[in-house]
Order: sequence, then structure tokens, then C-alpha cells
Amino acid sequence: MLVRLHFVNVVIAHEMFGNFISNCPLLQRLILASCNISDCLEINAPTLKYFLLHGIFKSICFSRTPLLAEISVSLCSLDANSKQHEGREDSNFVKFFHCLPAIENLTLDKQILEFLAVGGVPKSLPSTMNRLKILNLFQVSFHKIDQVSCVLFLIRSSPNLQKLEIRYFTNTLNPVNLEAVTKLLQAQDLSKFPLSRLRKVKMLLLRVEPEMEFVKLLLACSTALKKMEILHEPGSCEKAFEVLKKLTRFPRASPLAELIFLN
Repeated sequence: MLVRLHFVNVVIAHEMFGNFISNCPLLQRLILASCNISDCLEINAPTLKYFLLHGIFKSICFSRTPLLAEISVSLCSLDANSKQHEGREDSNFVKFFHCLPAIENLTLDKQILEFLAVGGVPKSLPSTMNRLKILNLFQVSFHKIDQVSCVLFLIRSSPNLQKLEIRYFTNTLNPVNLEAVTKLLQAQDLSKFPLSRLRKVKMLLLRVEPEMEFVKLLLACSTALKKMEILHEPGSCEKAFEVLKKLTRFPRASPLAELIFLN
């Protein structure tokens, strides 16, 4: 009869965990907070609707989760990017999303994006995420081309996306990397971003060029956009005003799009 399970600061052996979950046939909510998982975590829970994972793990896949609608995954270690994964041909992207037909709300951080990028970002998923409505991406590094490629892929694969929130994070800015990411964003085909239902966007900006190109891309593709809220990093009013001037010059596909700029 167990429907909710919450583990905090637990070391988990993946074999035992798999057996345990298989004996919870009515489980709907599973939370693993600050947990250390010994190996690949496979989620096989046919009635699961909500899943949150924050911790250390090497790999994760959803093998039988037809009802899983809300997922939040964040890494507190770089185990997923260790050298043992280098040179792999199979894509973590495909493994992660291959059995998520009901996903509606997805939250990921920068380290899980790096994990997904292992094996390369595919051209398409086995099935489009038609039900995904809310996408939250935190601590995204816009100077890292693999993370930005993942962000673009997630948006392209979510034709019914309604709300998007992205927060930027970085400790260093490499001009070469910034230039490469900027070129990647400028080369995007607008017709491949079917954002006809995106209504609300919230972003934290640091004034770097790739971010501005990303905002420009969203404004050009989002025909139903109602509000874009930009949270600018603390700084002088003069610098903030320069950013605002650039933002207001970008073409908008939606005549109703309201730009809210907070310094």
C-alpha cells in the first residue's frame, strides 16, 4: 500500500534498491535527497508520478515509468562525467528519456546536463515530449557548448512547452568558448523550434553574448509569448540600461509579448 517514499542522506546499493522498488506496486512519489547511489540507478515503477533525485550517481535511466509526470534531478558530484564514460557511443540523452511518455514538468541542473551530453546530443528522441509543459534549468553555463546544445535540444523536443525558466551560472568566462556558443546559437534554424505555446519565460542574465542570442532566439520563435522576465545581475544602472536597449530591439514573434527587466 506504500504510495510515498522519501530517503534522505542514504547510501543506496542499486541492486537492492531495484528489488525494493519492484515490491512497491502502488508507489506514486519517490524522493532521494542527498543520497549516494553505488552504480546505475534504474527506475522501474509503473505507477510513479513524481520523482526527485539529488545526490551522487553514475548513471540513471527510466525503464518502466509510463505515468511519471514530474521529474527533478540534480547532481552534487561530477561522477557522471568521469573518465569511465569517455568514448561511449550510446547517448545518455536517449537512455534518460526513452520511457517518459507522460513527462509534464522537468527540472535539471548544469551537472545533469553534462551527464546527458555524454555520448553526444542526438538528432531526435525515440518519441517527442509532447506533454512537457514546464522546463526549469538551473546553473546553466552558457559558455559551455555541450550544455547549451542540451538546452536547445530539450526545447526543440518540447512542442507544447508553456513555461521556461533558466538560471545562469559560471565561475569563469572563456572568450573562445563564448564565441563558439554564440556562433552555435546564431546558426540555429528557427523553423525547428515549434514554440507556438510558450507563454512565459524567466531568465537570469550575466550580460554575455550567448545569453543575448538565446533570448533573441526565443523571442523570434515564441508566437504565443505573453511575458519574458529578465533578472539582470546586480550592477550599475548604466550597464543594465545598455542590456535593456539591446533586448528591446530584438524582433518578437508575439505582438503581445511583454518584456519585464529587473536589475
